[in-house]
Amino acid sequence: MINKDILILRQTPLFKHLMDEELSALLKVVKPLAIPKGGIINCDSHSLYIVKKGVFEIQKPAESIYITPPSFFGELPFCEKGSGIVRAISDSIAYELKDTDLYQFMGNNFKALRGYLRVADFYNFSLTDAGKKLNRNKTQIITVFSTEKHCGKTTLAIAAATLSSFNKKTILLDASYDGISVFDMCGKQLLPPLSQKSPDEVTGQKFIEQRIEKVSETLDILNVAFGSKVRLNPDIINPLLFYLSFEYSYIIIDCSNSDVALRDTILHNTDILIEIINNKSISKLQAINDSLLTQGQQVIYIVNKHFEKTSKIDDPHKDFDTISIEFGETVFQAILRTKPQHDILFREILSDKKALVFASGMYETLYYAGIFETLRDSDNVPDIIYAAGIPYVVLIAFLHSSSLKEYKKLLLSYFSDDKLHSMLDVTFPDKYLFKNDPLKSFSSSVCNAQRLEYYNIIPYTILFSNNSSRMFTTGDIRDVVAASFAFLPLFEGVSINKEEYHSSFPLYPAMPETLLRTHIQQISFISNNTIFNPLSLKSKVLGIFRKFVDFLPYYYLYACDTGAVCNKEFSLQIPEVTSIDDLIEKTFDNKENFDDIMIKIVGG
Repeated sequence: MINKDILILRQTPLFKHLMDEELSALLKVVKPLAIPKGGIINCDSHSLYIVKKGVFEIQKPAESIYITPPSFFGELPFCEKGSGIVRAISDSIAYELKDTDLYQFMGNNFKALRGYLRVADFYNFSLTDAGKKLNRNKTQIITVFSTEKHCGKTTLAIAAATLSSFNKKTILLDASYDGISVFDMCGKQLLPPLSQKSPDEVTGQKFIEQRIEKVSETLDILNVAFGSKVRLNPDIINPLLFYLSFEYSYIIIDCSNSDVALRDTILHNTDILIEIINNKSISKLQAINDSLLTQGQQVIYIVNKHFEKTSKIDDPHKDFDTISIEFGETVFQAILRTKPQHDILFREILSDKKALVFASGMYETLYYAGIFETLRDSDNVPDIIYAAGIPYVVLIAFLHSSSLKEYKKLLLSYFSDDKLHSMLDVTFPDKYLFKNDPLKSFSSSVCNAQRLEYYNIIPYTILFSNNSSRMFTTGDIRDVVAASFAFLPLFEGVSINKEEYHSSFPLYPAMPETLLRTHIQQISFISNNTIFNPLSLKSKVLGIFRKFVDFLPYYYLYACDTGAVCNKEFSLQIPEVTSIDDLIEKTFDNKENFDDIMIKIVGG
């Protein structure tokens, strides 16, 4: 089972956005403290404290505040120091996190730091000057990658960096060992790479600044690996990104496939992955994506028309037009001259991304179908929709229907009261109660062979495997949909990339906080007006799932946490219904109301 200490850390507002591996790393530097009744802790003791058990009183001049698990007090990273006395009013336990350990953790986990700063800003904590600068920059990491050589990867990386520098300050990192350096293409003298330095040496701002070459007022370049005869220690990447994020809003990385360890670290940290594809490379790239992209990375496939003039690429992609380079002109100068022909492509890539997050739940979440339907003919739609469990399945059904009539028919075909039993295939006396065959059959009938990254609105989700969670933004949609229905401990898991996955609900509900670590700038949250299933129906299938939810009260209590950190939040009022069929009918009868909601939540 999941470590309960990790569950408590995840419930803490500061750490809700952390992935399991980060929570495990954080737990290693946590020190549990037993504080007897009447015990005192000073808030200025250079530590952060998280309440695990008991009640504490924060003594203020005008009032006292009482806090219980999983609240916190003490010193926060990148925040102005507070003062005061905290007294335990019962025998209590608190986790202590030393400020040095917490700063080191943030410096080595860029996405965790980004999410933390957004939480601190949401709660109006007083940020230090360094914290304000980091939060203001809102640094995004964009990686240009290919498995093939001589495909124009470096040219595309320079184009991405050049176009982004017109918006905000940008740095381009050369993380390829050979080919043509970004320095050559920008007409600059090649500086020594960082590759022969240890992570401890890449910790000083002066050291990094000495190796940065200015190309324009808003564009710099840095040699990470080019020309090195030794492999780069990939641990350098995390502290490097941390220090660069103080200065730059965009970090563009030119990454090759020649150093797998370096590639893996870069792709792990990236936000948007631009991949240059051809018919030969697409399958290799997708295998890499499905293995490595676990944290909400967005993939954009691009065909370089200079190298693929006649080859037909069937997979959905964007085109990068050939750049004509005049005599005596660098690639950078040519890109500046031909900027208008690339504007539309990079304006879309660099635009602020909007996401809708739908609260998890059971069959009452079929009511979300009305919200999804409002997007069919709308001009103002989110870039990403994040849902888990049944809401995710309802979303995919919408994306695979061509009309309201088809969507409604699809939902009634599988979710109506007399159809739900088709999902259940008893497998006594095996490990699980139900087999996954009906789930696979359902997903195959709803979805074609399309991959997640091919949708115009990208469907994000989270699944559970081997006591940890993973976000899915790439892969075979059929397997992901089937696994989204495979509730533990009822259903057999679904194999994805040689791992057995189950639905994340209720242990890992879809939360807007999860997206705070990503490049998504605007996050809106939609939930139902009640946590527990409002359907008072005489259905054996619903009864099974009702008991399933009640079986895990400790975990479901966490799933019911409604304290969302997001830009906008809206709760739906579910009408009185007599059946699942009635619920589906009423969600589509409520379209006018849903239209108003979407104008408020997705609109300007």
